[in-house]
Amino acid sequence: MNGWNQQKQEKIGMESEKYSTEEMELRQQCIMLLQKYLTQHQKEVYEFSHDWIAKGNNDTTWLEEDFLKYVSDIEKWRELGSIKH
Repeated sequence: MNGWNQQKQEKIGMESEKYSTEEMELRQQCIMLLQKYLTQHQKEVYEFSHDWIAKGNNDTTWLEEDFLKYVSDIEKWRELGSIKH
């Protein structure tokens, strides 16, 4: 195994140690439910799924609605950041 592959495997191992089995399953459910948004908002889907679990959510109730609000807020901030004074 070369250095890069070994680092990748170590990172995957560390990530899986951060989450319980239930949290990993919920993260998977989040990503699957938000799958249709991956083409346009891949980074946001993964960040939101992580945050969703970190905030203590234990199911996917309101997941998609909250995700759409999250993306809308990000897009508003990007617009504000691109306005030149």
